[in-house]
Amino acid sequence: MRVHGDLLRAHRSHGVEERSCRGRVHRGKSCARRSWTRLLDRSLVASLGMLAASGGHQPGRPAHDTGRMRDDEVLRRIAARVAARDYSDDVYIRPGRPDANGVWVLDPMPEGTRWLVARGSQEHLAALAADAVDPLPPLEPASVQAVNDAEQALGHPLPPLLRRIYLEVANGGFGPVLGVAGGCTDDLGRTAIDRLNPREPAGLLPIAHWGCAIYSYVDCAGRGAMMWGFDPNSGLGEHSFYSEGISLVDWLDGWLNGCLEQPHLEPDPTSRWSTTNSERIRRQPDREFVHPAQPTLF
Repeated sequence: MRVHGDLLRAHRSHGVEERSCRGRVHRGKSCARRSWTRLLDRSLVASLGMLAASGGHQPGRPAHDTGRMRDDEVLRRIAARVAARDYSDDVYIRPGRPDANGVWVLDPMPEGTRWLVARGSQEHLAALAADAVDPLPPLEPASVQAVNDAEQALGHPLPPLLRRIYLEVANGGFGPVLGVAGGCTDDLGRTAIDRLNPREPAGLLPIAHWGCAIYSYVDCAGRGAMMWGFDPNSGLGEHSFYSEGISLVDWLDGWLNGCLEQPHLEPDPTSRWSTTNSERIRRQPDREFVHPAQPTLF
């Protein structure tokens, strides 16, 4: 389970005990748990139907304008989470348990003891209401020089949305996202640029680390900033790269909505291995997706 490196180091330096909350730490929550349709009135449903019929953008508005508006909205939501210091999938809480009324009652444990739980879990929400959640450290944007150096090392410009996030919001650190120079690192202390490997396909930037050598990549060389998964635990080596069939903006939106899960390959008795998308969202009929099991890089 990955938590922002600075937060882990800060807790370790103060002797904080790290433990899971009785095995309840988990990552990713299916969107099926959220009854979004209850929040949509008939007029909004009709508007969404018109949007689908128009080819995915508003009538009379160029498609690139609609894409920019969506980028702006995702960036705004990420910025709000970062500003509120509520940007991690995992949080540290003071040990306790909910009583019969759901109120978090603290356990008598040594000062500095903390439990690591998933954001949005029952324990997190109860502890949050009782002001028993440790604040996350603030995140800082990347420098222009760091972003320019990253693009030079990569040999391709970063997707506009990712570049804006690095420069305007944070140099990684939110969710599983890695930074460029001076930003958030993986468990081996490497930024996204440090992680570049000449043996890997050109133009793919490892922007997220999930642990167990699993990474999510964004294609900076192709159109649409599409996401790729890499799970070497299948034993297939470089063949463990596969397209996830979703774009960067979809991927980030999935994280914001609590639907993002790490990519992974799993045994399939019919085809030996099958792939799973990291974002579990309802696929809209007007949008085209590449099945992740079809294209591979090798």
